[in-house]
Amino acid sequence: MADELLRQLKNDFRSTLIAVRWINFLQDRVSPDEIPKLFEYYAKIGWISMEAQKKLTDMADGLKPASEYYEQAPIEPFVPAGHEISFKERLDRIMGEDQPPSQEFDRDWRLASEDHLRSYMFIKELVGETVNKDEWNSIELRIGQFRQGLKAYYGV
Repeated sequence: MADELLRQLKNDFRSTLIAVRWINFLQDRVSPDEIPKLFEYYAKIGWISMEAQKKLTDMADGLKPASEYYEQAPIEPFVPAGHEISFKERLDRIMGEDQPPSQEFDRDWRLASEDHLRSYMFIKELVGETVNKDEWNSIELRIGQFRQGLKAYYGV
């Protein structure tokens, strides 16, 4: 597409920092393995170019958490003197018996609309346009008021 918002990712400090922050933001919301699908979607709707998509995908691959590549040994909790635990309790902790299930990502690559808007803000910053956060917050406030008005009107 010739009219993408972000045609290429600059190789300067500012752009790299913003891209890394954006990828970290996305990693908090979807599995790191699903982020390339998000970039593919943004390329499909014309927010980023194929070139930017490839570069961002490569960066996201490099920013995956280390735990995905290295199996980490369980960490035994510190037990102060006089508060020793039994062998069975220690074994249960190591084996994860008393631990809540790990928080796996059960979602796919799709984001909430608010998160897509935040992604759009990151893209605008990568393009070089400074996002006026006061104006953005003002728009968000008006949208929130509109939603509240609709809820009151329709009784939802």
